[in-house]
Amino acid sequence: MIPIKIGHDNDIQSGRPTLGWHIEQVNDGIRQAYDSLPPSEALNAIARIREKLDRCNDLAAARSRLLLEKLDPPDLCETPDWFVSQKTELLDSAADEEDDVPPAPWVLDSAELLIRAVLAKAERPEAYSAELGVGPLGRLIVDWRVAQGRLRWMVDATEASWPAVKVFQLRRFGPSSLDTLAETKIMYSAFDVVKETYEHLVLPVYS
Repeated sequence: MIPIKIGHDNDIQSGRPTLGWHIEQVNDGIRQAYDSLPPSEALNAIARIREKLDRCNDLAAARSRLLLEKLDPPDLCETPDWFVSQKTELLDSAADEEDDVPPAPWVLDSAELLIRAVLAKAERPEAYSAELGVGPLGRLIVDWRVAQGRLRWMVDATEASWPAVKVFQLRRFGPSSLDTLAETKIMYSAFDVVKETYEHLVLPVYS
């Protein structure tokens, strides 16, 4: 198995934290296991890689929680009326459909706090709105409309308390729904979500 190298020589020499991660080596190790080993051995090799990655993720999550506790949470504005009304309609609709799994209460709470934090930075928070939708596995979709495309959150549950979050973000470029350029991110801090979203919401929204 290819060892995972974390950090760069110039990071060590400069005294900065070794944040560079050669993730391509992890990918290569997975591909090599798949391509060159018998199925049972390949599964075992990939499982060991996944175990190491899980341990890294657990450490990152724990340290992130400690860091977030040292910061003041983002400012919040009042909950917008459109969120309250759409939330009610969404829950009523999901209750009528047997196949729909309504968003969990803590997912709705997380989304509401994020929306309030984003709009708190706007001079005219009433000028912005989003469409709510039911996502897979009890997640909540928040579809923002901005001047240069669309910005979509998929808010997931997280074990940590606010301002820790888990948001899958998709940003499409251009005014058409047929856009081909897209950017995806996963964010775990409300500060990151607010900064990323506000940068696009300051643009004029569609009427």
